Amino acid sequence: MQLRAAKIAKILGATDFLGTQHVVPLGLSEHLNTGVIVHDLVFDLYPETMLPSNRLLSGYFAPRSIRSAQHIFCVSDTTLYDLESYFHRTLPNAAVSYAGMTTQALTAPEVPSPVTEQNAIRLLVVGSMEPRKNVARFLSIFLQLAQLDQNVRLDIVSGGGWGKVLDPALYQSVMTHPMIKIHHGISDAALDTLYREVDFLVFPSIYEGFGLPILEAVGKCHVIANDIPVFRELAAKIDGVDLLDFSVDEHEVVQRLAKLLDEVNRCPARIKPDYLKQFEWSTCANTIAAGMGLIEHAGTSAAAAMTV
Repeated sequence: MQLRAAKIAKILGATDFLGTQHVVPLGLSEHLNTGVIVHDLVFDLYPETMLPSNRLLSGYFAPRSIRSAQHIFCVSDTTLYDLESYFHRTLPNAAVSYAGMTTQALTAPEVPSPVTEQNAIRLLVVGSMEPRKNVARFLSIFLQLAQLDQNVRLDIVSGGGWGKVLDPALYQSVMTHPMIKIHHGISDAALDTLYREVDFLVFPSIYEGFGLPILEAVGKCHVIANDIPVFRELAAKIDGVDLLDFSVDEHEVVQRLAKLLDEVNRCPARIKPDYLKQFEWSTCANTIAAGMGLIEHAGTSAAAAMTV
């Protein structure tokens, strides 16, 4: 993209460029109207959790792109706050545009048969094995929890790289545990089915710019999320999201989690009525289109502006 974007924009006669992943290519015409979407500041806040190549590229291109872009769109108030803290100033050209709910019907689920025990409590973790996702620590916590409660189950949806994150003993315990099922590369339909079958989505990340699994869980299952700024922001707007501090002593986390699983109402997460509009894709599109000056205001349809 860095090598070709400027040439392609010129060939197309482009008037606007939106970088959807932190980056605005170098060498674009100064007459081009540019915007950038900032999802998080991992490159600054948690660089040690990134692969060396990603850390190098993000650390170089993201700050320069954000400085050069005429319009900035953050996926949460928390990300905007982090961004302004990074630059040590307010950013009048920045706006917040939440991700939206996906409403398309999902069919043909490809998921194994659910656990049949009536009293079983099913937990779900969705995320990569990046250290900031905190999955390794949660797995250690779950193993202790399973010793206290034989009816607790765990489904994990994740990618590869497990051996690089988990120590050998933990890896072996997880892979052979009868109450843990690991799903690699499942379809959207299968993931949707899992959300509907489990009781709780557990989201233990130590840092997120937003947290899409929480939106994916809306209307399907309850959520237990780490007590970090962005999840506090979402919990204020979404009912059915309980916060738990995963940073304290593991034994204490196990006790608090067990209490939550025993006492909390398992009602599925629901967006509070006053905030429904904020989580619509049309609102996201309109906010960006209006911020880029492609439509007059965010209440106008962005359909005409969002053409290729």
